[in-house]
Amino acid sequence: MREILFRGKRIDNGDWVYGDLIHNIDCVKVRERETDINRIAKSYEVIPETVGQYTGLKDINGKKIFEGDIVKLITKGARNHSIYQLFYDVETGQLLMKNGEMIEDCENFYGKLAITNTGVIGNVFDNKELLEEV
Repeated sequence: MREILFRGKRIDNGDWVYGDLIHNIDCVKVRERETDINRIAKSYEVIPETVGQYTGLKDINGKKIFEGDIVKLITKGARNHSIYQLFYDVETGQLLMKNGEMIEDCENFYGKLAITNTGVIGNVFDNKELLEEV
């Protein structure tokens, strides 16, 4: 079974929190997951626009790739690279990747993972300047 995991930026301090998504009437929260049975999991209100789901993929360093991440694909054995922004398209119900004006579905991304060294280099909320390279 795939791991269902969300992240969002906390409203109170801007830190990222990872866990389960909670929709309340007046806010969106992410509830941390606890591995210690003696500790009560905390929920934090997050900025709704920053919420992203884990794609089920990891980069070359084992870092989880989320919606909103910016990844660099470096073709193995070559010096060229491409930078993509990952996002979920509500209209089509697909995870998509964007490089400039070019938008591809992630089936291409999964194939590219096999032939590239992929690294998360940032996200669209903390590293907007990386999108200028695209």
